[in-house]
Amino acid sequence: MDDLEKLEYLSLVSKICTELNNHINMNDKDMAEFIIHLAKKAKKLPKFKQLLGQNGADFPDSFMNNLFRIIQTMQPSLLEKKSKRKSVNKSLQPTQEDSSFPALCIPDGHFAEDAEKDVVVDALAELEALAPSSNLPEPEPTADDKK
Repeated sequence: MDDLEKLEYLSLVSKICTELNNHINMNDKDMAEFIIHLAKKAKKLPKFKQLLGQNGADFPDSFMNNLFRIIQTMQPSLLEKKSKRKSVNKSLQPTQEDSSFPALCIPDGHFAEDAEKDVVVDALAELEALAPSSNLPEPEPTADDKK
């Protein structure tokens, strides 16, 4: 489990602790972790409610629904993460739609450095051409400036 996953898990535990504290005045980290474990084990709401009932939790249906929704939202299963990674790898393959916008298909960080230097040099030359010349005499002060 990498650091980001640990942080997400701790955030989920904290959220479940807050919900337990708000609804039944019980702020117990172990209970929150156990509820998360049951939700991961159940994978479906009716099974989650059944597991909670078997373990002596007499929560209202709306509270069990809310807990399950929070857990599913904040802690997606590892299978979903793996499928997302596979879909990202597939999305890197060029498709028919990509051929209509080839500039959008360039991966990040793969640019021609020489072309960039030429663009920068040309832009600076244009800016220098627009800049006022320093050889012009300074304007003489007017009557308003003397006051």
